[in-house]
Amino acid sequence: MAQVVAVAGAAVAGVFAGKYLEKKENDKDDAEPMELGDHVLALDGPANFDHEEDMYKMKYLSNKWPEVRSLTDRPTLSDRDQKRVVVTSPDPTRDDPTRLHLRIHPDSRRTIVPPTSTQVLPEDVKTPDNWVQRHPSLIRLTGKHPFNVEAPPAEIYDVGFISPVNLHIVRNHGAVPKLDWDTHRIEISGNVSNPYSIGMDELTKMPSDCFPCLVVCAGNRRKEQNMIKKSIGFNWGPAAVGNTYWKGVPLRLILNRAGIYKPGPGRRFVCLAGPEGELPKSYDGQDGGVGSYGTSIDMETALDPTCDVIVAYEQNGDKLHPDHGYPCRVLIPGYIGGRMIKFLSKIIVTDEESKNFYHFNDNRVLPVGVDAQLATDEGWWFKPEYIINNLNINGAIIHPKHEEVLHAPTKTYQLKGYAYSGGGRKVIRAELSFDQGQSWKLANINVREKPRWAAGSSGDKARHWCWCHWELEVDANWLRGCNEICFRAFDQSQNSMPERPTWNVMGMLNNPWYRIRVHALPNGGFHFEHPTIAGPTPGGWMQKMAEKAGGELLWGWGGEGGPAAPPRAPNTPPEA
Repeated sequence: MAQVVAVAGAAVAGVFAGKYLEKKENDKDDAEPMELGDHVLALDGPANFDHEEDMYKMKYLSNKWPEVRSLTDRPTLSDRDQKRVVVTSPDPTRDDPTRLHLRIHPDSRRTIVPPTSTQVLPEDVKTPDNWVQRHPSLIRLTGKHPFNVEAPPAEIYDVGFISPVNLHIVRNHGAVPKLDWDTHRIEISGNVSNPYSIGMDELTKMPSDCFPCLVVCAGNRRKEQNMIKKSIGFNWGPAAVGNTYWKGVPLRLILNRAGIYKPGPGRRFVCLAGPEGELPKSYDGQDGGVGSYGTSIDMETALDPTCDVIVAYEQNGDKLHPDHGYPCRVLIPGYIGGRMIKFLSKIIVTDEESKNFYHFNDNRVLPVGVDAQLATDEGWWFKPEYIINNLNINGAIIHPKHEEVLHAPTKTYQLKGYAYSGGGRKVIRAELSFDQGQSWKLANINVREKPRWAAGSSGDKARHWCWCHWELEVDANWLRGCNEICFRAFDQSQNSMPERPTWNVMGMLNNPWYRIRVHALPNGGFHFEHPTIAGPTPGGWMQKMAEKAGGELLWGWGGEGGPAAPPRAPNTPPEA
C-alpha cells in the first residue's frame, strides 16, 4: 500500500549567531543553557517541528529482517478479503509493539509478517561480512561481496512513504567495519581553534534534529546507461533509494564547538572520512588517512541551518544498522548518497576540497565523449566543474511492474511511481504520456512530506528532502493502441526529466523519461516491460535492443535509433 505518513509542519526558523547555538528543548523558548565541555550552548526555540515522536511511531520499520510475502501465503483469509488487501504491521500504540495486527486497505497487495530467521544469509557466510544480518529480498549488484544492493522496486514502494531500514539502499565499497559504540570517537581537527574528539554517548547528549530524508545513490537507474555503452559502474535499477527518519547532531554545532562559525581563509571546506584501513585504495597523505573513504563539502553548506546537515546515529528510531554506517554517519539532505560518509571517524576543516582518492575518482559526471581512458589520460577526474553534489530531478514508474499482466476484462488501472529532486526543491508535476509525448496526463502527487524551513517563507526557501509518491487511474482502453507509457517530472525550478538519455562514463544521474513498453496478449489483455532489470538479471526492452545492436546501443557515440518505441497508427493493437 501507499502508507500515507502525515509529517507535521515546520515552525518558524531560528537563527544562531556567534557562540550561541540552537537547541530544541520541549518546544520551549526559555530552556536552560546546556554545558558541553568548556562551551555553554544557549538553547533558543525550535527551528522546525520535531519529528522524533513520529519517528518512534514508525520504529517497527527499523526491524532488521521481516519477510514480505504475497497474500496467497495466508490461505485462511476469506475469498472476500483475498480480493481486497490485508496489511499486517506492528502497532506502536499497543503494549506489545512487536505484535502484528491486521487491517484492510484498498491499495496494498503485500503483507509484512514476522521473520522466520535472524541468521546470517548463506551468501555472506564466507565473506568478511559474515556477522551482518540482511534481508533476503535485496538484489545483489556486485556478487556476494562487497554488499551493494537495492530492493525490488514494488517491495520498497508498497510499504509506503517511510521505507523499512532493511530494504533501504546499501552502497558498500568494502567490508563493513566492526565498530563499537563505547570506543568509537570522531576526531575534529584541521584549521580549528579548538580541536577535540567526541564519543558516541557524548554526541547523543548534544542538541539533535530528527526528520525524514531520502538517500539516493547517484547511480540510480544506471543499468539503462550501461545498455548504451558500458560505464565504469555496476547495474543499479530504479530502486537505489530509501526514505527514512534520521536523528542526529547538526554538523554546524560540532563545528561551532571547535571554534568555527563562518567560512574564511583556511576554513572553506569540511573534509569527512571513515575509518583508516577500511578500503584498499588511497593517495599518499590523503585527507582521512590511508585506506579511508572520504569526501568534502563546502563550509557554507555545513554551517547553514537550512541545509540540515547532521551526524546521524538513529534511523527510524533505532541505532544505525552496520550497513548504514553504525555507529554514526553524515546525512546531507538533497545530496547524492556518495557524500554521506558512513562510519564517520574524522571531520577536518581545510582551505581546499578533500584530497581523498574516492573524492576524485567517484561521483563525477563527465561529458558524453569522455571515456575512462581519456578521463585518466587528460585529468578529467580532477576538473572541479564536473563534481556532483545535489541530486537532479528523477523518478520512475513502479506499477505496472515488469512483466505484469493486465487482463482483458479490466476496466481501469492505477499507475503508480515516485519522483524526487535535489537541493530541497519541490517536485510540482508528475506526468504520463500514452502517445510518446504528444500529450500528457497530470498524475496526482498523493504522498509527500511537510517541508522543512517552510514557516514564514515565500515557498522557495522551504526544503523538500523526501521523495513523493504519485498515481494516476486510467481507463484501460487508453492502453489500446498505446505502445509505451512515458513518465516525466518537474520541480519548482522547472527542471525536468529529458526525453533522451545522455551517457557519461560513470553512468550517474541518469534521468530520462521512464518508459514502459506495452505488449498485446492474444486474449485481449496486455503485459508490460520495463527498460531493464537491476543487477545481472537479464530482461527489459532496452537490453533486448542492445543485444540486437551487437551489445551496446551507442547513442551519443554514433549509434542509431533512440529510446522511443516504434510508432504505429492510432488504435492499432501493439505487436505481441
